Amino acid sequence: MQNKIGQLAEDALIEANYAGNYPRQMPIFLLVDKETREITVETRNYQIGGTPARQWNGFVSAYQLPANVDADRLAADIDEHYSSQFEALCDGWDSVWDGQNWKGTLTDDAVEIEMLISQDIESGAGLSELDEEAYTDYLIAAGIIDADGN
Repeated sequence: MQNKIGQLAEDALIEANYAGNYPRQMPIFLLVDKETREITVETRNYQIGGTPARQWNGFVSAYQLPANVDADRLAADIDEHYSSQFEALCDGWDSVWDGQNWKGTLTDDAVEIEMLISQDIESGAGLSELDEEAYTDYLIAAGIIDADGN
């Protein structure tokens, strides 16, 4: 697995969502490309941009991260807690031609691994979080909330 997250400032993933959308902070996703075996992170509003083709066709798995994830620690947390699970997930992946598109497929074991990864990551297991005061300060700095918390 090649972790391409790199070194980020701890608030690098706090970004305002489009005006009028809820939640006001752009959702953060960890992306695992099972074909290239690369791990990246991005903020994305799927309601606006839709699902990218590689994800739709099963080449990329996306896991929503907690909004207060510490981006500075993210690459190390992923390497420490999830690298072997991602390796096993990719080992159980293959692509097949369905007559119109290449589609990603998973073995039964890989489906189970993906479900466990999803539950753990989306609950924040093994991921460092910003403390509440720092997180609030970053939300204010990004214009997501005002100083009164609104």
